Amino acid sequence: MAEQVRNYCRCLAAVDESVGRVMRTLQDGGILDNTLVVFAGDNGFFFGEHGLSDKRAMYEEAIRIPLLMHFPSLIRPGTRVREMALNIDLCPTLLDLAGLPIPGDVQGRSLRPLLAGRKIPWREEFLYEYDWEPDAGRRPAIRGVRTERWKYIEYPGSANISELYDLRSDPQELHNLAYFQPGTHIEAEMKERLGRLTQGIPAPRTGQAGA
Repeated sequence: MAEQVRNYCRCLAAVDESVGRVMRTLQDGGILDNTLVVFAGDNGFFFGEHGLSDKRAMYEEAIRIPLLMHFPSLIRPGTRVREMALNIDLCPTLLDLAGLPIPGDVQGRSLRPLLAGRKIPWREEFLYEYDWEPDAGRRPAIRGVRTERWKYIEYPGSANISELYDLRSDPQELHNLAYFQPGTHIEAEMKERLGRLTQGIPAPRTGQAGA
C-alpha cells in the first residue's frame, strides 16, 4: 500500500508540472489573466480509509474532489466558495462564461455568481448514486444524500443497512448514528430527502454483495 501511495503521488506531481508549464505558456503569451483555468478531478480515492482501497463508496475521501479556478477578471485571489459545488456545475459554468445559452436539460448550475462573490440561494443537498455492476463482484448499489452537515447512505438490494453521519462533529465518518442512535428525527428527515431526490429514478440493479 505504501508503494502504491508513493506511485500515486508521483503521477500527481507530473500533473502539477504539466499544469505549471501550461500556466507559464499562457503568462508568456500575455493571456493568462484573461483565460479561465480549471483544475479538477473526477473522484477521490481510498488508501485504507474505512478499510477500503477504491473510489465507489459515499465517504468523504471518495466524493470530495479538488476544484480550483484561476480567472482574475472575475475571481478575486484567495476566494473560497463554501457552497456545495458539483462536477455537473462545470458545463453550465463554462457555457455561462463563454456567453452561450445553457440547455434546459443541464442538471448543474453556473458557479459564476459564487465565483464573483455574490450570495444567492444555492443547493442544500445532493444525491449520490452508484449502480452495482455485475462484474464488480463485491460492490453493492449505493444511494445517499448529503447536506452541509449530514450524510445518509442506503444500500438497495443488500441487507437492511443504513448509515447516518454528522459531518460537523464526526468529519471522518466513524460513528454511524443510524446504528448507535436509530430512529432519530434527523434520520427520518434524511430518508425523506433521499426519497424525494430519487423519485421517478429506476431502482439500481442489485446483486448479492460478496458474490
